[in-house]
Amino acid sequence: MEEYVYAKKRAKPRFNVNLKANYFIMGKVIQHQACRITNLSTIDATVRFPRNASLKSGDLIGMDIVIPNTIIHIPAKAEIMGIKQHTNELMSYIKFTTVLSDDMIQQLVKKIPEVAIDAR
Repeated sequence: MEEYVYAKKRAKPRFNVNLKANYFIMGKVIQHQACRITNLSTIDATVRFPRNASLKSGDLIGMDIVIPNTIIHIPAKAEIMGIKQHTNELMSYIKFTTVLSDDMIQQLVKKIPEVAIDAR
């Protein structure tokens, strides 16, 4: 039964994105630091952290994901599921501990609105 529920959740669409976000490690007194989300679904994401980030699998993080072209952000909590170290960054797979709604995802992946130019 549990496998069926997970398979159903994974059927949700995934989006290649380039979103700004700020994160902090839960339970530690640390300033928010910048990261980038590059792949997103309602239950998980791929995130690029700075190379000097001290993260490990199992860490719980809080995030503020910036909605593009606004000053509004979506708060989220996630668990670090895996990390790969690259030359200048850490690539991580995270699983949200609270599922993002379809409406939240739509706000994050919407395209920049086209501006009509008035030729007066």
